[in-house]
This record gives sequence, C-alpha cells and structure tokens, in this order.
Amino acid sequence: MTEAEYRALPGVSGTAIADLLRSPAIYAWKRANPTEATPSMLLGTLVHAFVLDQPRTFAANLHDYKTERAAWEARRKEIVSLGHTPVPGDVWREAAAIAEAVTEHPDAAALLALPGESEWVVTWDENGTPCKGRIDRLAESANGPLVIDLKTTRSLDGFDKSIGEYGIHCQTMHYWRGVAAERGIEPPLPLLIAVETSAPYRVQVVRLSAADAAQGNAACVAAYRVWRDCTDANSWPSGLPDGVTESNIPSWAARAWDARIDRVGGIGQ
Repeated sequence: MTEAEYRALPGVSGTAIADLLRSPAIYAWKRANPTEATPSMLLGTLVHAFVLDQPRTFAANLHDYKTERAAWEARRKEIVSLGHTPVPGDVWREAAAIAEAVTEHPDAAALLALPGESEWVVTWDENGTPCKGRIDRLAESANGPLVIDLKTTRSLDGFDKSIGEYGIHCQTMHYWRGVAAERGIEPPLPLLIAVETSAPYRVQVVRLSAADAAQGNAACVAAYRVWRDCTDANSWPSGLPDGVTESNIPSWAARAWDARIDRVGGIGQ
C-alpha cells in the first residue's frame, strides 16, 4: 500500500493520538491540510525504505545544485516525470549510512531477521472509533506477533525523554492494539529500534516498559473517546482553557530572573 493510499484510509492513526489529546482543533486542521515532508521527515522515510527493504518512491539527484544547476534541474524533472520524489545526493548517502548501521547492529539485525511483514497495515474499530495503523515491522516470534517500530533521533542520550515528549509510547501502543484486535490476542510489548542521524549512527533497541505501555494504552483509549465526542458534536475545540487565565512562570525561569535582579541590584553598592 502506498503512502497516499494509506493516508486516504479513514480512521485515527498512531501519530494522531498525541494531537487528539493535545488539541482536537490541531488534529482536525492537520487532517484537512496535509503538509509536505520536512528534510528530517524525508530522511527518516528514506531510512525506513532502506532498512525495511520497501519499494522506494524516491530517486537520488546526485548533481550539485550550485555548480551543476542545469544537470540538477534536468535530473529533477526526470525523477518527477517518473512519479518519484527527488532526494539530494547528500541526504541519500546519509540515509544509506544510517540504514547500514541499523542492519549491522546485532540486536536490531536479529529482530529484522525474524519472519514477518514490513509496513503492515491494519484497520479496526475501537467502540465506534475507526482506527488504522501502518506498523514498520510485524514480526512473528516464539511469544507471538511482535510490533517493531523504527525511529530516527538526533541523540540516543536521553531517548526516554523523547519517548515521553513525542508520545512515542502512545503511538506504538496504538499499533499494539491494532495487532491485538486483528489477532485476538495480546502481543508482547512493542520494541523500538532507535538510530541516531549523525555519525557514528549509534543504534539502540528499546522495549516499552510495563508502566510506559500502560500509560500509552490509557492515552489511546482517551484519544479514541475524544474523537467520538468531537465527531458526534461536530466540534473540534482548541484544548485550551476558556476565559482569561493567569500566567505561571516556571520555577526555573523565576529563579533565573531573581538572580538577574539581585545581581543588578548589587552593582555600585
């Protein structure tokens, strides 16, 4: 299934969970106004295609834009005419290097070698909320179907913070629920293959903890309810409090300003 075909499917996706809980209005706007991929998103998509050995809708433009402008433009037009997305040569080479780091990592390679299917698409119903998911890799293990999610990140130092900040645990538990609904069993907790986007492209395999999985699961259930309520009311609120609110400067910022005030106050005394 192509990216366009998947996006056309009705239903709440894994990436929508965080938006629905943050602001139904943001979720609705993104659905109505799809945006073009950013350079970092393009890199991540290309890494996925390399690692998961998927059909590529991209092609490299190895010409230099500044010194080979005519050749660059001719190659760009050729790629577009074939229905592909042009990718700068440096991005293509970096994606290939990142993918190689993943496939050469012992733990990641062992997971990817398990029998299964990449970019596995599932649709299901959550008490009236249509849902969909496209799982990077659904592997068949001795303990049951295994949800594997591939993530690119700037740094693996503090990756747990990224899981919480971006709601990765919510997204992967959405996929987990899709597998559970389709198979009629509870799969093992999801696994993340995380790789850095700068050399030496360090790789780490992370399993969601029971506590993080429980919170992600609860977030999914809450998001599905928000979608039903907003759909029934045909109203997608901002998620912000009504009326006039008072500011509440974070304590660390307040302490920093107190220090500046004290320092200036002591000058010339």
